[in-house]
Formats: sequence, structure tokens, C-alpha cells
Amino acid sequence: MLVAGNSVTRSFPNGTTALAEASFEIRAGEFVSFVGPSGCGKSTMLRMVAGLDMPTSGSVERGDGEVGYVFQDATLLPWRTALGNVVLPLRLAGTKRAEAEERARAALEVVGLAAYADHRPAQLSGGMRMRVSIARSLVQRPELFLFDEPFGALDEITRQDLNGQLDTLMATDPFTGIFVTHSVPEAVFLSDRVLVFSSQPGRIVADLRIDLPRPRPEGLRFSSEYAELCRQVSDALSDAHQKKEAAA
Repeated sequence: MLVAGNSVTRSFPNGTTALAEASFEIRAGEFVSFVGPSGCGKSTMLRMVAGLDMPTSGSVERGDGEVGYVFQDATLLPWRTALGNVVLPLRLAGTKRAEAEERARAALEVVGLAAYADHRPAQLSGGMRMRVSIARSLVQRPELFLFDEPFGALDEITRQDLNGQLDTLMATDPFTGIFVTHSVPEAVFLSDRVLVFSSQPGRIVADLRIDLPRPRPEGLRFSSEYAELCRQVSDALSDAHQKKEAAA
């Protein structure tokens, strides 16, 4: 087991309890999405997996390998080129310049931005900046990728394009990933499993397996199988919301 949450509760000094008794397991090689309403603790759980926060009670366990974290914003340094941003974590880790640049150029090639290596963030579109951010994580060869709503601010066409590129990455060089999103179609398209969170305090109320081939076939989004899987996830979200209202 690469990642496990064991009865995780996270409360804050203002009295807010973001998560309550949430448990899950993720095996090596799985790509799992966290889906739920705003404020249900999805990003809080992701931060605890990364070691950026700690549970109030319970525990979060993961392997000792490198972790790549892709934030909601690309968080690129504006004065550095795309190549300079991707090189940076390697140089900070002590990798020699020649090797760092070779690996960074390879990562930019993977995300389709080799021709934009010398462009600064202001010269790139929002989708391209996010691809640079993914390359910056990819270059570190992490054992675990964490994605915190990285495509949420993008238009639908760009979002679908980046979903496809991420799926291609998983198909060609499989990795373990956790992806936070509000989008049910995005979660179904990308994931091997979808974990559904209830409203705050967040509990995991459903664990749905997505048995679709990878890479995802062209036209998948228009298939009845895809629509049915989206319906199942949406129904789990609706059921959790209704139970929350009934208990209020």
C-alpha cells in the first residue's frame, strides 16, 4: 500500500472540523480522484498526504519516495523561462547543470512544450503554464503525484486537452496519483477509482472503481459506459448531500 488514511480527523482552532474519521487506501500504480462539495476537506487531505499538514487524530501513511505536488495555480517564477522553472528543483537538489537541463528538456517534450523552453510564463497561455508546472513535478521522478484542482480555472477545451495528455502520461509511464477535483466527468475520465467525500465535516462515503482501458479511447466521453459511470459518481454525491440535510 503506497498511501493510507486511517480514521483521519482534522479540526482547526476556530472550531471548524474539515474531516471526520476518513479512511482510504491507495495501491502503487493507482490514480485516484477525490470528489466532493466545496469545503469537504479534499485539499486538506491532500496536504496531509504531502506532509504539509497533520491530522488532529488518526494517521496518514505513505511511502518514503519523492512526492510531486501540482497546485491550483501554476506557481511559476515569472523571471525564469519554462526551462528555467523546470530545471529549478533539480538544481536546488544539487543535480549538475548539464544533467538537469537534459532532464528538464525531456520533461517539456513529454508535455508537448519542447518548442517553448525559452518562453517566460507571461508568453504562455494558462494551459501551457500548467503543463510547465506538471513538467516541473515530472522531472523529479516522484513516486507519488498529487494534483490539487490544477485544471479548475481553465476553459473546458483546454481542460479536456490536458486531461488527455495526463492520461497519455499514465498510459506510457504509469505512476501513482491523487487528483482533487469538483468535476465528475474529469474524475471519471482520469481515474482508476473515485473517492466521494460528504459535505463538511468530510467523510468518504463511496469508493467507485472506474474500469476503463488506458489510454482512454477517443470518443470515450460520448459513450454510454462513461455516462453511466458519471451517473454513479453523481448519485453518490447527491446521496451524501441528502443524508447531510436530513441529519441537520
